[in-house]
Amino acid sequence: MLNEPTIEKLRGLRLGVMADAWVAQGKDPKVSALTFDERFGLLVDAEHLSRDNRRLTRLLTWVSEHLNVLLVGPTGVGKSYVACALGQAACRRGLRVLYRRVPRLLPSPTCGTRARSCAVASLQTSRVSGSRRSRASALRIRR
Repeated sequence: MLNEPTIEKLRGLRLGVMADAWVAQGKDPKVSALTFDERFGLLVDAEHLSRDNRRLTRLLTWVSEHLNVLLVGPTGVGKSYVACALGQAACRRGLRVLYRRVPRLLPSPTCGTRARSCAVASLQTSRVSGSRRSRASALRIRR
């Protein structure tokens, strides 16, 4: 059976690691003793592990380049978890971390005596609706 068309289809679907794992399975005589489900599970595990590693590498790139991070999304998706994980990785590399929720970053509408400064603060606050304010976190990484 020709496997090349299947391998090309896997690569076209952006499943390159799965295609490489399948080629490696074909060369290993021990793998032929496994059932189809076991072999397929190994292929899926290889692809999943590769994607997780790439995702983690992208996140840690932010830490190594000392970039600020703003995480936005609906309640319960893990913004705080990701921000804390990034902050912990930065701390382990000897960097300082500042974690703030967006309401603490925005100035208060009762900001000062000047009418202009209060208007600017009010405008900035109004751009982020009340429901959005609680749905974002910011992480600042410094040397």
